[in-house]
Amino acid sequence: MKRILALLLCGLLLCGLVACGEAPASTDSDAPSTGSDSAAPDKEDSGVVLFDPDAEHKFLACDVLNHSIVVYDMNACDEVYDNLKNDRCIVWEWDADDDATCKGKPTSGLDAAKIRYSDYYECDVVIVCSSEGWAGIVDYETKTTLWEIEIPGSNLHSVEMMPNGDLVLVGSGEEGKVYYVPLSANVTEYTATIDAPSGHGACYDPVNDWLWILDYDEIFACKVENYGEKDVALTRVNGKSYNFTTRNKEASGHVLTPVAGQPGKYWMAAERLWIFDSNEMTLSRSYDYAGVYSAKESDWMKGVAHFEDGTMVQTVPKWGGKTLTDATCGGFRVIVREDDGSGKADVNVYKIVFQPRNREFYKVTAFSKNYQ
Repeated sequence: MKRILALLLCGLLLCGLVACGEAPASTDSDAPSTGSDSAAPDKEDSGVVLFDPDAEHKFLACDVLNHSIVVYDMNACDEVYDNLKNDRCIVWEWDADDDATCKGKPTSGLDAAKIRYSDYYECDVVIVCSSEGWAGIVDYETKTTLWEIEIPGSNLHSVEMMPNGDLVLVGSGEEGKVYYVPLSANVTEYTATIDAPSGHGACYDPVNDWLWILDYDEIFACKVENYGEKDVALTRVNGKSYNFTTRNKEASGHVLTPVAGQPGKYWMAAERLWIFDSNEMTLSRSYDYAGVYSAKESDWMKGVAHFEDGTMVQTVPKWGGKTLTDATCGGFRVIVREDDGSGKADVNVYKIVFQPRNREFYKVTAFSKNYQ
């Protein structure tokens, strides 16, 4: 109950709690919306729970200021949102500067991270990369670096682990590429590449056994040939490319991450937030609550963590605080769907921005070892 009351209070005090600006707008004239965004109801009359307290709401966040990866658990404290501001919901942290087993010491910050189970190392690991061209695999339990690599000029922005433990790195340097490291064959350097002029995302598709790659203005699929062997190769799958440049403007894709509870669907963020359906081979901005998840302030969204109850955490530079660069974000934009019990499509949605102290973020992703 303390959590519910605290969340309701946050909904009522939207403007007062925002540490880095006014509360974001709720609609997007360019994106169709099937939801509403009315003010929070009076807590004595609503009788609603803002999110499912039994569902997991953990997410990884890349703190570029402190060269660290943190895991927030929104269920860890009663005053969930207030504690997101004060780091009291952090349940795990790995700091590259403090890890003696990490030799690379990426000084430009860490850009992307995911939690996976590694068959190669036989443990839970955090895979992480930096735009400095560094990437590593960190043992989740011991917080030690098991493997690392430096690829000068690669500007790494995304990372993925294959089911057999092989690692995929995606870079957006002057000659952007996808780099494949066949760890399962006891090879610790990349042995295969494929062009991706401004690669920013990679997701393994367990249904088609493909790699979906997010490039500057498109999504395309890769097939891994000679899987599990030293002479592995990457082949682009013809006919599986989806361009998302809109309104005669260049789009720069930054996010490719699963839609929770909907296998085969992925959130893709560029100029706006899209859903890519790999089952139907479609790319669309027409989805439930489009005007809320993808409002005008979501331009150049850098990270998305999505949960099955509709809760979403975003990093959005425009609504950040005092940042190092335009690419980093001072805090989180948290979107919580309210279930009013009416069964109607229209539900209220709370949107609150939080600026954690002494941290600046790039990408966030849901804490899940599953690909979908």
